[in-house]
Amino acid sequence: MKFGSFSVVTGTEACNAKCPYCVSRMTPKQKLGPINWRNFNIACKRAVRSDIDTVLLTGKGEPVLYPDHITNYLFNLEKHNFPFIELQTNGILLQEREMKSHLKTWYQMGLTTISISVAHYNTEQNRAIIGSNFDPIGLASLLQNMGFLVRFSCVMMKGGIDSTESVKNFIRILSTLDKQVQLTLRPVTNAVDTSNTEISRWIQNNQPQNLGKIKTMLDVEGHRLLLLPHGGIVYDYEGQNICLTNCLTEDLNPDNIRQLIYYPSGRLTYDWQYKGAILL
Repeated sequence: MKFGSFSVVTGTEACNAKCPYCVSRMTPKQKLGPINWRNFNIACKRAVRSDIDTVLLTGKGEPVLYPDHITNYLFNLEKHNFPFIELQTNGILLQEREMKSHLKTWYQMGLTTISISVAHYNTEQNRAIIGSNFDPIGLASLLQNMGFLVRFSCVMMKGGIDSTESVKNFIRILSTLDKQVQLTLRPVTNAVDTSNTEISRWIQNNQPQNLGKIKTMLDVEGHRLLLLPHGGIVYDYEGQNICLTNCLTEDLNPDNIRQLIYYPSGRLTYDWQYKGAILL
């Protein structure tokens, strides 16, 4: 059994965004107490055995609310020699002045990529969804100047990034940055089994309407670079790196498992949706 990536749940379920499609609120709750470092090292060894080269520090909430957790994970990851370490964040706090010293520390400790979850490149349209006013493009420029690779992880939905024109506009905006960024596009997605009917209903009512046209545009006008194990496709589109993928992907092939997921309690799983997907 091999795994494609290694996700480390950081912080707690607290979050400073108000995304109406929140995946965390649709998937089973986990105990997020003190970090079990013994099991963390076991999880790292399992990841290394699978030839995983990327660790993603993510969360059931917003990881950057707990900067010391991020620092501790980076410290404990050093001995395992993962070449790529990424941080998934909504980006809201990263433009705060007090975050600059944390970012410098994380860069020196090996954090390579910061993946910013957005609903739109436009500040106002992004705020309408996540509930906080920050400038995604300005933040990307700031992080690039500190040496980080930046990725925008954009949730596609009706009225947002949901047409070939809006995707092209996103690419045009990104081209104004001094350095290249990555762009991941994923349609807003319901969990297989969720008791949160409010979120589920919102997602059903805000499905992207032109996903097929966007994929056709990328297939015809772009160049396929990679087909990822979980079904995502990476393109070069006029020099812009774009990955078209899904939020929650199932694959019952035991040789094609998307990710290891480590929780602070010591729990090691391989699926966000099902409590029974337990390794440790």
